[in-house]
Amino acid sequence: MSDIQPNTPEAKKLARKVSDLFLCIAAANIVLIAIVLWPRSGKQEQQSAATPTQTDAATHGAIHEMEAVLADALADYNAKDESRFTAHFSKQAEPPMDSRVFKNLFIGIYHDEFGDVLSKTLSSAESSSDPDFGMLVYIVECKKRPKTKLSVNFRRENGVMKIAQWRMEKM
Repeated sequence: MSDIQPNTPEAKKLARKVSDLFLCIAAANIVLIAIVLWPRSGKQEQQSAATPTQTDAATHGAIHEMEAVLADALADYNAKDESRFTAHFSKQAEPPMDSRVFKNLFIGIYHDEFGDVLSKTLSSAESSSDPDFGMLVYIVECKKRPKTKLSVNFRRENGVMKIAQWRMEKM
């Protein structure tokens, strides 16, 4: 085997054997990958699509709960009702919600810059449906700015969904 010359029948036969061996190994790898990966991904898709789990129900319920809190808070924001608006906030909100923050941040900055919120569209890709620490992100139309991003973080406090943080940004 040490004296095989290129382009001889023996060299071509040896090259074909090496090539066949390589193709067999490649085919075996493809089959192995198919066996290992396809059943797992298929089972996961079937399980998630088959029946809603308790987690899915809790997630759906959390979104509706956060949306209800936000709807009330938006009405109070538009009405500039300090006592009702601040009642929607967690005691652990950041910044801590009080009269000074309401007047300086929500009226002095947000309401002056954006005005009343007229309509909102949920950005599902940016929102989080965690039942204890969720976040809703909306593209909102405001009286003074037609396109604004509203991000509201929530936390469950004594079993009740409360606002932990509220941000409005120009887009």
